[in-house]
Amino acid sequence: MERFFFNGRAQNEGEDFENFLSDIRIRAQTCKFCDMCEDSMIRDRIVLGVNSEETREELLKIRNLDLTKYIDICRAEQSAHSHRKALEPDTVHRVRTHHRERRDREQMRKCKYCGTAHIFEKKSCPAYGKTCDKCGKPNHFMSQCMSRSENGIRKQRATNYR
Repeated sequence: MERFFFNGRAQNEGEDFENFLSDIRIRAQTCKFCDMCEDSMIRDRIVLGVNSEETREELLKIRNLDLTKYIDICRAEQSAHSHRKALEPDTVHRVRTHHRERRDREQMRKCKYCGTAHIFEKKSCPAYGKTCDKCGKPNHFMSQCMSRSENGIRKQRATNYR
């Protein structure tokens, strides 16, 4: 049963090589391989179980490598991969920026208070805080007024001047 688990062990996505190697070594001890073949079995498990295709190709290119060399190559490949990742541009920031721009575009619509297209927030509306010339009520322009009285405020102003 122990050999079944040993032979089925593969490096998980995102798993550090050192953790993978440590687990393989522990499992090899429980399998009780002979002293002559333990290193060979661990070496084969590394080649078959490593999750990087590039690393596997590198290991298969070189003949007659011992376990120590296999481990050195895997460590070097992982280190190089970590360095490449650190040098990649920050794509998450770009996605967030794109998402915010899309959200703002989706929120822009024709406003029923001022008649223009803007983000639907009070502070973005040019009519906010203004008084309608038609009805005298706040926060909308005369062009968007829903009042039925056409001359309501105009009549009041005209009578005030007399």
